[in-house]
Formats: sequence, structure tokens, C-alpha cells
Amino acid sequence: MLTKRLGAAAALIGSCATLYDVGCDHGYLPLALLQAGQIQNACFCDISAPSLEKARAHAAQAGWTAQARFVLADGLTGLTPCARDAVSICGMGGLGALHIVSNAGVLPCPVIIQANSEREALRRGLAALGYRASQEQILFENGRYYILARYEAGMELLSDLQAAFGPRLLEQRPALFEAYLKRQQAILQKALRGAQNDAQDGARVARALKLTKEAMG
Repeated sequence: MLTKRLGAAAALIGSCATLYDVGCDHGYLPLALLQAGQIQNACFCDISAPSLEKARAHAAQAGWTAQARFVLADGLTGLTPCARDAVSICGMGGLGALHIVSNAGVLPCPVIIQANSEREALRRGLAALGYRASQEQILFENGRYYILARYEAGMELLSDLQAAFGPRLLEQRPALFEAYLKRQQAILQKALRGAQNDAQDGARVARALKLTKEAMG
């Protein structure tokens, strides 16, 4: 059974021919989608050989070896997803995810990303490459908020507020989004008090706090 985080990623992926799961680790997401009939094949990609072996073992145990391909690579290096496919990048930092997509260029298929950090830089970078977020979701699991997005080829100019918090989340304003903003405000207010002796860090935190208050308003 998938965690809430991976379940949300599965919903954003939908149905496709081949899922390229980058940073697959244990491989649970593609295996669950194969089991559900949402995908026909899975390409398990990881830069770590031990992680890839974990995915290979789980695929064999579940009986999906014939539908699986295992690639030891940095991101999508050497791979060419087509329009009927999808790419998932879940559980890494935003700059790491941006590096993977930048190296691949504008793909003809959806890219589903769940980044644990650096989301503003990720959104700006993807917009500069020629991607737009068609869907965004926020969820809460094990004491943490997770933000996921489905990106597709398309142009979108982002304001500072949209880059910081996500254009679709700002449009739809789900209940969890409001709770997330309140937590961010509390964290930033505490950080601002602790940054009094560092002008550069203080300015960064003050900007983030201003944007958070704007989003809440």
C-alpha cells in the first residue's frame, strides 16, 4: 500500500504507457501502478546501484519483471520518453529535480514532481525551460506538508507569489494550503528573530515572510 505522498503522485500520473520513475529507490510507486493497471511498463531509474537492486528485487517478488526495465543513470540520461509516457521525480530537493529535467529538455510527456525543498527555484527554473504546472496538490503526512505538481510543456510567466507557493494552489486554495501558510508564517517569524545579526539572511527571511502574508491575505 502506498503512502499518502506516493498515492497523490500516482493520482497525478494517471494512466500512461511507460512510467519513468527517476530516483526510484524501492520502486513501490511504479509497482503499485502496474498492479492497478494504470501503466503498461515501468522504467526504474536511479543513480544508486543498491537502490536499483532493491527495486529489482521488489519487482521480481511482485511478478512484474517482464514489464520492468532497470537503468543505472543520472536522471534520464540516455532515455527518451515519448508522448504516451510519464516521468515521476519524487522525494528529492527542488534543485536536484530541476537538474534532471534541465538535462532532459522539454519532454513530450507529463513530469510529476514532489520536491522536499527549493520549490521556488524549481518553479522558476521549469518555467524558464518551457513547463507549466497543470495541477498542484498539497497533503499532510507524518507531521509534514508535501507539495506535488504535474508539469507539462507550455509557457507560464510566474509572479514572485506564484513562484513561492504555486500558481494552481493559489488559484484553488485548498484547506490544507491555508494551514500550510500559517505554519510557514510561524516558522519564518521565529527565523527572523534568530537572523537579527545576519543582514543577508534577515533580508531573505523577511522577503519570504512578506510573500507568506501576501498569500494568506
